[in-house]
This record gives sequence, C-alpha cells and structure tokens, in this order.
Amino acid sequence: MSEPQVEGRGLVIPAAIRAELLLWSLAVYPREACGLLVGRDGRVSSARLVRNLAQDPDRFELDPVEHLRVERWAERDGREVLGAWHSHPDAPARPSAADRAAAFAPWTHAILSVDESSLLELRCWSLVDGELVEVRAD
Repeated sequence: MSEPQVEGRGLVIPAAIRAELLLWSLAVYPREACGLLVGRDGRVSSARLVRNLAQDPDRFELDPVEHLRVERWAERDGREVLGAWHSHPDAPARPSAADRAAAFAPWTHAILSVDESSLLELRCWSLVDGELVEVRAD
C-alpha cells in the first residue's frame, strides 16, 4: 500500500540520472550508496555520488567535506542541492528509523530499492510537520 503524497512537492529525476544512481548503487551493493541531487525548481539536473562514512552496511552518512564541495559547486553554477539520495539494498524504498531521524528539511530524500542487478523502485520523501511523507518522483 502506498502512502498518500503531498501535492506540489517532490522531484523530477530524468531517466539518465536515475540510471546513474542505479549504477552507483550496484557498484557498492550490498552496502548503501549515497549522494546529493542538484538542480533548480524541483528538477534534478545532476546527481553526485558522495562517500558513505557509515560503518554499518545498512546505513549511510554523507562525507561532510564532499557534501560541502557539492554545495559550493552547485552554487557557482546557479543551482542548489535539492536533496539526498541513497540506496536500500534488498529492502523497500521506504525510510528506515535512521533515515527518519537524519531527515533534513527542506530537502527531498530519494531512496532506491535495489537488488544485486536492478532497480526495484525509487521513491521520494520530504519532511513535513516533523514526519517524512512521500512526494512525487517523476
């Protein structure tokens, strides 16, 4: 059963960027991959892979140095970080308790459910009134 979506929020993630996210996710499978989504007005124009500092293979922690580098790069180009993405190997594209605790507003958080060879689903989530709610992922 799908959660209700918040109208007017979410991201447009082009197919080429979705393919990039999948390649990065499969490259580190069965660990979680993570990174940042850059663009403007809810449209992702670029994705960046960021080193995952988490020791636990089922968690992610963005490297703060790489995160800052991506923020500065986006700003120089007149864009912004719209959100973060990470993979859930062999698990649904739903926020875990750790994901909920680390969620950052106003970012959109894209989660890719992957197995060893394919993307099972991609869903996006935003923090609204202290809760992560599903938003569109076009």
